[in-house]
Formats: sequence, C-alpha cells, structure tokens
Amino acid sequence: MTRLETVFEDDDVIVVKKPAGVATESRRIGEMDMISLVKNHLAMKGQSNPYVAMVHRLDQPVEGLLVFAKTKSAAAALSKQMGEAFAHKEYTAVVYSDSEPSSEPVTLVDWLLKEPKGNSSKVVSEGMKGAKRAELEYRCEEALGDGKYRLRIKLITGRHHQIRLQLSHAHMPIVGDRKYGKSGDTARKLELCASHLEFKHPKSGEKIALDFV
Repeated sequence: MTRLETVFEDDDVIVVKKPAGVATESRRIGEMDMISLVKNHLAMKGQSNPYVAMVHRLDQPVEGLLVFAKTKSAAAALSKQMGEAFAHKEYTAVVYSDSEPSSEPVTLVDWLLKEPKGNSSKVVSEGMKGAKRAELEYRCEEALGDGKYRLRIKLITGRHHQIRLQLSHAHMPIVGDRKYGKSGDTARKLELCASHLEFKHPKSGEKIALDFV
C-alpha cells in the first residue's frame, strides 16, 4: 500500500507528496488514489468522515506536491488561487535535447487543443475553435550527459498535459513520456515533478512556500 508523505498540515490545509503512478482522483472502484490516502490519514488521526477537497491535480504519471483543503471555506479560497494563477508553481523535468537548452529563462507560448477522444492534446494554430493559450517559462539547471538536461519550469497557465506537450513541441521531450516523448525511449518513469509551490494560507493569508525534497 502507498504510504502518505505529508509536507505541511494544519486545520485547514494538507500538502502531500504524490508518487508517480498514483491518480489524484480515480473513478475506478478499488483503485487507491490521493484523495483516499488523505482521508485514510485523517481517519487514523481520529477524524470521523473527514472533509477533503481537491483544489488542483497532477497527471497520474507525474510526482510532486499536491494540495488538499480540509474545510469548505479553505477549498473555496485555495481553488480561487489555483484557478487565477495566484499560486506559484514550478516543476523540474529531465528532457532529451540535441543541444544544450538556455540557462536563461525562455518563454514558450502555444495553442493547445484537447482531443475529443482519448486522454491527449495537440498543438494547433492560434484561432482554432476550442484551442487554449498555453504559456510556460523554462531554463536549464544542469547537463546530465547522454543528451539529457534538467530543466526548471515555471507554469504560467494550466492546460491539459501542457508541460509534456509544449516541451515535446519544442524538441525537448521529457524522459519517460510514453505519450508525447522520444521514439524508442525505454525509461520506466516520467521524469517530471511538481517540485515547488507557493500559495497564501486560506485563513491567515500567510505565504506558504514548499519544496519537494
């Protein structure tokens, strides 16, 4: 059974480490997901029928920091922050690239369209019906050898599979990405992590800054 790792917790908020491969929320009966793990964690602390609300999500193959609200008022405040990009989110990714990416910040802007069938999206032309603007900023943190580089990514918008798709479109596919990645990649794990998160506490207004370590 997956063990829950907490990074921050008080009466209103709990921030946990989501392992790669575990869904944030699952529709499959009997499949463990992060919401269930958090509820079990609170129940073991003596809370009967605990309230847990998801305020943002991570794709199942992605690991990293995940925030849940423990009250309805906290859920409303945190959801507003996440939806309006008040929260600051950064990711790290290991990518393949034929040349070393810039160590200075580079902005990528694309228009993404979610496919009507299947869990995927694609880059399309601006103005196409249903397309949404996607923006992120990246910089290279480290050259790892064998054409691999570690990037630090600041997410400006939050679109379906945005980081994976935009980096692939920029010829920097993420290591281990089965959907948008490099042909013939045999890596077993998607090298993408929600590594840093900042938000205002829903009650006190205090800035909370956390890292995935």
